Amino acid sequence: MLIILVLVPLVFGRTEDILYQFNWLNFTFDDPADAESYVNNQLYTCCMPAGIKMNSQGDIFISVPRWKENVVATLNQIVSQNDDALLLKPFPSLEENEEGVAEALQSVLGFEIDLDDYIWVLDQGKVNGNSAIAKSQKLVKYNSITGKKNMTYDLSSVTSANNSFLNDIVLDPLREFAYITDSGLPINSDDPLEPAIIVLNTKTSQVWRLLASDISVMNNETLRIYINGEQVLKNSPMETGADGIALSCDKRTLYYTPLTSQYLYSIDTMYLRDPKYHANISNYVQPIGWKKSASDGLAASEKNNLYITALEYNSVYKQPDITNVASDFSVNKFTIYGNDSERMMWPDTLGFNNKDKTLLVVANQLHHFEDGTINFNKPTVGDHNFYIWSIDVNDRSYLYGCEDISADNDTYEAFPTWAKILVCILGVIILIIIGCVIKNIIKARKRKRQALINN
Repeated sequence: MLIILVLVPLVFGRTEDILYQFNWLNFTFDDPADAESYVNNQLYTCCMPAGIKMNSQGDIFISVPRWKENVVATLNQIVSQNDDALLLKPFPSLEENEEGVAEALQSVLGFEIDLDDYIWVLDQGKVNGNSAIAKSQKLVKYNSITGKKNMTYDLSSVTSANNSFLNDIVLDPLREFAYITDSGLPINSDDPLEPAIIVLNTKTSQVWRLLASDISVMNNETLRIYINGEQVLKNSPMETGADGIALSCDKRTLYYTPLTSQYLYSIDTMYLRDPKYHANISNYVQPIGWKKSASDGLAASEKNNLYITALEYNSVYKQPDITNVASDFSVNKFTIYGNDSERMMWPDTLGFNNKDKTLLVVANQLHHFEDGTINFNKPTVGDHNFYIWSIDVNDRSYLYGCEDISADNDTYEAFPTWAKILVCILGVIILIIIGCVIKNIIKARKRKRQALINN
C-alpha cells in the first residue's frame, strides 16, 4: 500500500497538456485582401513553427523560419481574435520582418528572452535557400513588451553567407556573453558542412568563431535517423552539425549536440570567453555521453536539469543533476515526457513558462515539412499538424541561476544540499551537547548547595 501511495504522485502528479494545436499557421494582416490571398493561394503551406519562448507577461513568441517562400513574418507573437482563433502577429512589426531588408528580420529560428524581458533574436539571414544578403546575419535585441529595438550585433565577420545556419542561442547576462550554434548547412549540398560555436561578448561586440569543424560539432555521417520507422528526409539523409545548445545554471558549462548525432558534448565557458585558450580550444571539449536519440533543442534549468528533445522517440528527456562528468550522465536516469508518436513528432524547440514552472515544446513534423508531405487541410498524422505542449516540470530557466547558488561578478559559489544537511545535524549535536553541559552544571550546583546545607 505504501508503494502505491508513493507512486501515485509520481505518475499522476505530472501533467503533459496540449497548449495549442494548428493545422496551418495564420497571421494578422492590416489589409483584408492580403489575408484573403494568403488563404486562397495556400501560402500557409510554406510556414512551420519552430522556436518558442515566453516572457514574464505570459506572451508567447514563435519563430517561423523563411526556409520556403511567402512566409509573412519570421518572428511572431501568438494572439487570439474575438472568435478565439489563434493568429500570429508579426513582432515587433510587419516592417521589421520585411524580406530583403538587411536591417529587418530575414529568417529566425532560435531566440532567447532574458529575465528583463529583452528578446534576443538570432537572424539566419538566408531566405528560401538563397545566400544571406550583406549584414543580415545578426543578433537583434528588442524589448519584448514594447517592441523597441535596443541593439544589433553584426555576426557577418564570423559567418558565411552561403554555408552558415545560425541555429540557437543561450545567454550569460552577468558576464555579458552569448553562445550560438552554427549548424554549418551549405546552400550547395555538394559542399561540406562547416559547423561551429559562435561566442559573442555583448558588452564589447567582440565575436569569435570557435570549434570550427571539430568532431564535437560535426554530424555523424553513418547515422540514419528514423521516426516511427520512417527515415528522415527521403531524398538524402539528414546531415546537420551543431544544433541544440544549453547553458548550465551557474553559466560555467556549455552543453551542445549536433542534430545528426546521438552524443552530447560540453565545454567550460571560461575557455570560450578567454582568447588565450582559443588556439587549442578543441583540447577543452568534454564528451558527455550517448543520449539514445538524435536531438534538436536542449534546455537547462535552475534545478540543474538538462531537457533533451528525443526526435527518434517522439519525446523529451530530462537528465537530472547534469554535470560535465561523463560518468554522471546516463540514459538510465532519464525521465521521459510526451512519448506521443503522433502529437510529439519532431519535438523541435524548448522554452520555459517560468511563472507556472512548465516546459513549452514545439512539435512540428519538420521532416515531413521539408519533404512536402504534410496535408495542411486534412492531417494524416494525428488530429493536427503542429502542436505546442506544456509539460509540468516544476522547474524554471537556467537564467535564474542555480538554486542554492549565489553569484558575484565572475564566480558562482555553491553551497550544496548535503552540506546544509550536515550543518543542521552538527547544529543539533552541538545544541544537545550544550544542553547536557548546562544540565550537568545545574546538577553540580545543586549538589554543592546541598552539601553546604548538610554541613
